[in-house]
Amino acid sequence: MNARHHIATLLLIGAGIGFSSSSLAMTECEFIKRTMNKLGREMSINRALIASGPDQETEQKASELLSQQNKDYRLAKRQYQKASCENVWDQR
Repeated sequence: MNARHHIATLLLIGAGIGFSSSSLAMTECEFIKRTMNKLGREMSINRALIASGPDQETEQKASELLSQQNKDYRLAKRQYQKASCENVWDQR
């Protein structure tokens, strides 16, 4: 047998033994939470840009982005609650 055939066989065996797709899959709640975290980071950056005000054009773009990110965050939050993802740590 050639080397390619051995490598392909080992990869198939390895995939069957230790790498189940369910262990790598992300739940809906995890996905929404990550989306909310990403939006939160981006919103912080845009708030800092607005506050520092390097120039009017940058402030305007950051303000527009922040407005859309706020809408997206609220939507994600509603989806998170609708999917019953909240737990004790999410309560404030």
